Amino acid sequence: MIRITEAAGAKMDEEFQRNHQANVGRVIVAAVQNHDRFVAQVQERVAHAVVQVRTTWAHYEQALGDIQEQLAAATMATFLAEQTPSRSPIGSAVPTSQPRSWPEIPIGLLVAQSATLIAIFYAGLLIPKGLPEAPTAERLRLAEQEGEAHRKTA
Repeated sequence: MIRITEAAGAKMDEEFQRNHQANVGRVIVAAVQNHDRFVAQVQERVAHAVVQVRTTWAHYEQALGDIQEQLAAATMATFLAEQTPSRSPIGSAVPTSQPRSWPEIPIGLLVAQSATLIAIFYAGLLIPKGLPEAPTAERLRLAEQEGEAHRKTA
């Protein structure tokens, strides 16, 4: 039995040694092929992402150009409407305004309101803070307990 087992072991060892190099070669080739497939998939994904970024950038540039055109048209329309108010589509119903540096408040009213605000400010500064709080019976009792002498005045 032992000889049969030893013979079978020797046969298996010989078979292994004969096919070992071929098996290792097949494993190496399979690993390289798997790596090549993985690299190809990664490159394909990167290329797809680059195409998407470029497409998005092209849409952005187109939208930016459209917005700039609209802004330029609106600016020109505003400029022309200010320069020639008679050509506006509504006619004279559109009020034109000139930039003003002062509000439409009479100067006398402005001076009077400013003087009033200044007077209120100074009155707030001059009003005394109020009288100090008179000591209560409870405070007097606590002070006496602590040993402080208080003299009541009539």
